[in-house]
Amino acid sequence: MEFRVWEEVGVYVDGQRIGPAKKAAWLLGRLLLRDGRPATLTALYEWLWDDPPASAETELAKQMKVLRELLEQAGFPDALQSKDGLRSLKVPDELVDTRQFTVLVTKARASNRGSVAGLREAAAALTQALDLAVGDPLAGVATSRADEERAQLDAARREAQRLAAEVGIELGNHRNQIEVLTRLYAAHPEDAAITCLTARALHLSGRGTDAIAVIARHQEALDESALPISQEIKDMHTRLLRNDPSLQPLARREARASEGRLVVVLKTESHGFESLRSLIPDAFGRDDIAVRVMADHLLCDLPPDITPPAVLDRGLGRLSKLVHQPVIAGIAVDDVERAHDLASSLSAHDRLRAAAGSYLVIAITAELYDLVDRHDRWAYCQADDVNGWVRVPGDSVPPGRTSGSSERQEEKPAQKSYSFVFNGTTSIGTQQNGDAVHHYHLGGEG
Repeated sequence: MEFRVWEEVGVYVDGQRIGPAKKAAWLLGRLLLRDGRPATLTALYEWLWDDPPASAETELAKQMKVLRELLEQAGFPDALQSKDGLRSLKVPDELVDTRQFTVLVTKARASNRGSVAGLREAAAALTQALDLAVGDPLAGVATSRADEERAQLDAARREAQRLAAEVGIELGNHRNQIEVLTRLYAAHPEDAAITCLTARALHLSGRGTDAIAVIARHQEALDESALPISQEIKDMHTRLLRNDPSLQPLARREARASEGRLVVVLKTESHGFESLRSLIPDAFGRDDIAVRVMADHLLCDLPPDITPPAVLDRGLGRLSKLVHQPVIAGIAVDDVERAHDLASSLSAHDRLRAAAGSYLVIAITAELYDLVDRHDRWAYCQADDVNGWVRVPGDSVPPGRTSGSSERQEEKPAQKSYSFVFNGTTSIGTQQNGDAVHHYHLGGEG
């Protein structure tokens, strides 16, 4: 048994509507949308009639009786309540389609959409939610107040469809999203989020010209309303023209990353070489990390069960609390030189100078930034000089803010620096790392 507001309002048993008739159904819809909260008589009159008749009180009492008899038949004899001039309907939330829709969409939003597992969880919840939101909400209820509620329900469904399309694209199902996105876009060409998703889905499906046309039509729609183009649209247009790798679905990026090697390069002052080395077991909470000194390099072979979060977040986060010397960590996938570029970048050095009370800076590639949990991305700022992202554990700034001269502290004296390469069998997803050794000498004598 269920109570439906979507499609024709009513009480349903085994998928079949058992009532009530017209005005009682309108009344049922209003009370269901109140989610158990009481409604005043005046509000109910205005819901049932745009111009309430003189007999409104008598007519409402009649419809209350009809509705109460139906609820008794359905097994809810005490659900409809009248008290102090107020009317309310109390039925289990799990039996009301609009309430379950809200619960499922909230669950999807709360999932970790920065991981494939979280995306799949969100997709399942959104599929269930949209299966409930079919047809026209409040079908047949013909008053202006009902039109207002109907518009809100339509907007909630549209947002759930947009979110479902976003999740579908990240899972690599972009072709399946084109139909719903083009329909949403046709109705709302001025919507930046829908425009970006539509263009991205078309681009990923090999329809690059159509993707650019979508952006152009969006700009025309804004021009007609004398509205400015958002930065989101400008960025999407640039990414489309460059065929930016970040346009690829998260599932595909994770799969590609799993085929590479996670490389972590640490740069520090030469006199702190041994002290930093001694902190590695404590930072990662393990004694089974193989640490080997090769010429002027420190090579750490990570056991296969140490995951990227254990490196990027927990391990380096603990290391930042243990070190008392400047350290920059450059992290890349399958590219030691890239990791060294990040660790040597001006952006990373600027952040280190500006990080009062902190000694460790983490610099990662754009590819790895795309894999960072969405809730943690605020901690990174963009490093334009190396196309990467930088953060200071415990002392970071939001993306887009640069480390200006006003944040700089007194220059630290240049000293001889070494690169320490963390490498081995750590994983991103199912990634298995190979060995890599690299040395970088910064300043001082060789």
